[in-house]
Amino acid sequence: MTTPLRVLILEDRPDDADLLVLELGRAGFDPDWQRVETRSDYEASLRPDLDVVLADYSLPQFDALQALGLLQDRGLDIPFIVVTGSFEDLAIDCMKQGAADYLIKDRLGRLGLAVQQAMQERQLRSEKRRAEEALRESENRFRSVAETAIAAIAVTDSQGKIRYWNKAAEKTFGYSEAEALGKALGPMIQRRPLDREGVKLTQAGEFVGRAAELVGLRKGGELFPVELSLADWKSDGEQFYSAIIRDLTEARAAQERAMRQDRLAAVGQLVAGIAPNFSNILAAIILHSEMVLGSFELSRRDEDRIRTILKQAERGAFLTRQILDFGRQSALDPELVDVAQFMAELETALTPGLQGAIQLSVVARDEGWFVNADPSRLRQAIMNLAQNAQEAMSEGGELRIELDSLLLKPEDTPPMNELAPGSWIRIRVVDTGRGIAEQDLPHIFEPFFTTKPADRGAGLGLAQANGIVKQHGGHIEVKSRRREGTEFIVYLPLVGEGSQPVQARGPAGGEDGSEHTILVVDDDKPTREAIGEMLSSLNYRTLLAEDGQEALKILQDPPQPISIVLTDLVMPNVGGAELLERLRAMKQEVPLVLMTSYPLGTEPQELLGNGLVGWLEKPLTESTLARTIRSVLRQGAHT
Repeated sequence: MTTPLRVLILEDRPDDADLLVLELGRAGFDPDWQRVETRSDYEASLRPDLDVVLADYSLPQFDALQALGLLQDRGLDIPFIVVTGSFEDLAIDCMKQGAADYLIKDRLGRLGLAVQQAMQERQLRSEKRRAEEALRESENRFRSVAETAIAAIAVTDSQGKIRYWNKAAEKTFGYSEAEALGKALGPMIQRRPLDREGVKLTQAGEFVGRAAELVGLRKGGELFPVELSLADWKSDGEQFYSAIIRDLTEARAAQERAMRQDRLAAVGQLVAGIAPNFSNILAAIILHSEMVLGSFELSRRDEDRIRTILKQAERGAFLTRQILDFGRQSALDPELVDVAQFMAELETALTPGLQGAIQLSVVARDEGWFVNADPSRLRQAIMNLAQNAQEAMSEGGELRIELDSLLLKPEDTPPMNELAPGSWIRIRVVDTGRGIAEQDLPHIFEPFFTTKPADRGAGLGLAQANGIVKQHGGHIEVKSRRREGTEFIVYLPLVGEGSQPVQARGPAGGEDGSEHTILVVDDDKPTREAIGEMLSSLNYRTLLAEDGQEALKILQDPPQPISIVLTDLVMPNVGGAELLERLRAMKQEVPLVLMTSYPLGTEPQELLGNGLVGWLEKPLTESTLARTIRSVLRQGAHT
């Protein structure tokens, strides 16, 4: 079986060309050949599919060395064999320039073997080029992935010296590629802080094939948590290691934030469960204490004792209020608030309490900006921030409170991630005090976290402010630098033009209660009885019910006309909201006032539209109870 062979013969003698073809046939080839003898014909006949070029060394005005150069200039990898009449040094020059072989014309017996070897060598070169091209493509793919990877990627040799260093590695460790190449990777990855020897990659079998959390060392000496994933491989008998190194700093911070949020959520749930009970307990203490103080039978010493009890109960009520606020469990009384007017009133409230050499400046343009808020709770939040600022300026300084607005478009970068596109009011509380330590910043809104002495506060002021702002749909951002000061920025949703305020409670009045009966509904007996006694002391007649079901029975056939139903919001069986609904279904028009320790959410607007005339937040005091009852009765007298 013969082997097809495409041959170009550069020869000026036809007989010599025939001899070459004959010898190729004897060697088992089936030549498809063409003879040329001029440079122009030779150039015209060169094509990539040729298997071999057989060239006489010496032709008129043309020789094999020139022919070889033309072949190479075209980038053609075709075996080029020189055929010469006698051994000449110039034939050796052709070999040096890239010819595959040379033959003597009267010794052509080796032609077949020379052609076969030349074609095999070309096949090997072709396979090598394909392998090199595949390797280049693989390297390009690797570099494309590695250079765009978020994690640091390094490749080291068997001695742990860095051979490859991607962009993320430069950013992670601070060493440029030029600085890193040839440097040992091991000292940059430590088993534990201050383990200066680092991981020895030549003994790193324990890390191969699994992810390990270790400690990284940046160029500047900073230690940081990393995750190392290591692979080992060999090339040309040499050991290499590929290391993927992930900076865990942000992940750890996010994990800590999530854990703090979980803790706060757990505390919030705890607050929701126990604060109302505390409110009832404190309400009973406060109301009974106020009633005892109203008697004329106390000695001075006993009066002082009762006042101490009352003062401590009120402190407990304030603490309960703070806990409810940071847990976002407070009952809000929202209305449409003119923020410029709010700021003016805030300045008036803050000025008398300024300590030492503190200068207060309030900057608020009257632009007709409104927010839907409970003004008393919002005032408490800003007052807490201002108080925190004053305490940071024990030797005096400047306290600035500034108001402006922010329009955040969808394409804009928000000043803080939680801020959604829309219109916002910004209230900045800025001081020139000592600032907040960097390690304390992540914790300042946590309840009971404080850097003050134990007798200087419970660590609830900032937590309370944050909870109030969050409950209003807002956010707080903090910026601080040691010895330069702190800036708190409160963001609140700006209410659009044409918005209507949530209905607020009516104004206080001063009516005589002797002709009015009030039904008190509360499942907590001490609170129920204390409210009943307080109302009796105010000259109102009272009826008591332990829940909504008992209240409905009384209302169906009351022993005397009922002027007001004063009911707790959350009770077993029938709660306050359901009681209101059933009253309206029964066509009962008696005014109803809710008492609550729980957040009302959107309920006030719905309940107001269904006949609710007001609500009170527990724990109650005699003054707030009396003022609300008189206000409701006064409204009823005018309808």
